[in-house]
Amino acid sequence: MTALGVIFILLSAAITFLFYKYITESKRAAESLRESEQRLTLAVSSGKVGIWEWDIPTGQLVWNEQLKAIFGLPSSITGLTLDKFISSIHPDDLEFTEQSFRDALQQQKEFKHEYRILWPDGSVHWILAIGHGIYDKAGNPLKMLGSALDTTERKQTEAKLQETNELFELFMRYSPVYTFIKEVTPIESRVMHASENFEQMVGIPGSEMVGKTMKDLFSDQFAAKITEDDWAVVSSGSVLKVDEDLNGRNYTTIKFPIIQTNKTLLAGFTIDITERKKMEEQIRQSQKLESIGTLAGGIAHDFNNLLQGIFGYISIAKLNAGNKDKSLAALEQAEKALHMSVNLTTQLLTFSKGGKPAKKKIPLQPVIENSVKFALSGSRVNYSLAFDKDLRHVDADEGQVGQVIQNIVLNADQAMPEGGTIVISAKNIHSMEKGEYIKISIQDNGIGIPENYMQKIFDPYFTTKEKGSGLGLATCYSIIKNHGGFIDVRSEPGKGTIFSVYLPAVEKENMNIEPTDVSSVVRKGKVLIMDDDELVRNIGRELLKELGHDVDTAEHGEAAIKKYKESMESGSPFDIVILDLTIRGGMGGIDTIEQLLAVNPEIKAIVSSGYADNAAVSDHHDYGFSACLSKPYKFEDLRDALNKLLG
Repeated sequence: MTALGVIFILLSAAITFLFYKYITESKRAAESLRESEQRLTLAVSSGKVGIWEWDIPTGQLVWNEQLKAIFGLPSSITGLTLDKFISSIHPDDLEFTEQSFRDALQQQKEFKHEYRILWPDGSVHWILAIGHGIYDKAGNPLKMLGSALDTTERKQTEAKLQETNELFELFMRYSPVYTFIKEVTPIESRVMHASENFEQMVGIPGSEMVGKTMKDLFSDQFAAKITEDDWAVVSSGSVLKVDEDLNGRNYTTIKFPIIQTNKTLLAGFTIDITERKKMEEQIRQSQKLESIGTLAGGIAHDFNNLLQGIFGYISIAKLNAGNKDKSLAALEQAEKALHMSVNLTTQLLTFSKGGKPAKKKIPLQPVIENSVKFALSGSRVNYSLAFDKDLRHVDADEGQVGQVIQNIVLNADQAMPEGGTIVISAKNIHSMEKGEYIKISIQDNGIGIPENYMQKIFDPYFTTKEKGSGLGLATCYSIIKNHGGFIDVRSEPGKGTIFSVYLPAVEKENMNIEPTDVSSVVRKGKVLIMDDDELVRNIGRELLKELGHDVDTAEHGEAAIKKYKESMESGSPFDIVILDLTIRGGMGGIDTIEQLLAVNPEIKAIVSSGYADNAAVSDHHDYGFSACLSKPYKFEDLRDALNKLLG
């Protein structure tokens, strides 16, 4: 074989190999293309993406099956044109959609537009269309290729979310709950987020608060307090609850830290509790009224018992008018009952006015004896009394101290429903720290006080009794405290209770004053009585006449001042004026004495009032009065007060 033949054979083999390789690679490329087309078709089908091609010169449209489904058209439809496409666009979106197409073609840019379409059944759907133009060398548009995606479900979700957001914003605008997030440093807190309804609280919407510090929003003092609390929260990592008052409203704020690496953040919410506070106060007032109603009912019951005694003894006195001794004894018993009724009115005044004591030096033994007898009248419980022979006196309000003894003894009585004996004692004690006291002990052997109640027994309105007012021991505590004393309680459930009352002791006064006869007065005088109650004026006139004094009356301060001036001008001035503190519709005792002192600085005036706890009674000298008479007063009290001043 020649060399040329060999070359020819080799060349043929090479060409055959190259042709085989080309055919193989072409098959592989075709197979790869088919696989890519299948993957693309699968992706388009799975993603429900519609593919379209618009031949601009002819207006012919080519849609894939997914695009037909997106437009609600059957797959069998053919001959889709631009008019068919345009007719499916929602009328409200048509103009803007067409303009977007024109702008994209003229400016040779991407067309991307979301709009509504109408399905053949009239339902509204949303699509997102994206397209690119194909142009000739002159820049004239030939075709536009693109895709479309059904966004109806997303749009519906967005609409629902928008509606929810609007409702939430509306709720937050009028909600009593205010939310916030702040960035906090040791020297300042700055708002990062605040709900819009803060406008109700601080006067500006939450969006306008963002970026502002506490000093920008509040007074320096209030801002400093907030910043201090905020830093305490983020530095300690704890939750803080604070109650605040702002612009006449009440708020509770809960603050808690947010963990971040580069910032110290705090979040929280504030609740308007003004209405709740008002409701709680109304409930408290209702409970107070209910308790006071219970108390008033009990006092009314006691008053009726006393009145029964008064009427009864007066009737006995009348029936024995011919027997001086029996008649006088009955009247004395009626008078004692009247004194007990004074104690009841004093109790009412203690609750209504705070119970400032009208003090004077008194012996305790008769006060304790009378109070115990009254409290246990009709009870099946016995009692025993024990007193130091040299028991000292106290500077006290007799009615209020008697009320304390009665309340504690009544509690002891109720603690022994099966009966028993209450042991009452009074003795002098000396304390190195506090000085001289009288200790009054009241011991029962009743049911005792549970340990968990011991810290509450002096709280107002606390009671374990079905019909109790919860005011008795609270009143005792207040009265003894106002007298400079204190109360100690020891109790063991099932064995009994001991109440110990301590009152500061004072030196005894000479109580052995010889009784003065009715007609035994220092000298006759001229007296002016001012009182708005005609009955009181008449009784006062008669009592003073019995004492032999010259008497005139006035129903209010204006009349009293006029009569006093006239008496001075006539050369026959009044020796003493007795002024009532409270005058309905006129000038009362305090204003009257001020003007009378201007007329005569040496005037001798007695203040008279049914409000024994009034400061003008307990501290009458500070108001310009020379003496005081607490209504109701006895004949002897009136006589002695006049004698002291006239002497």
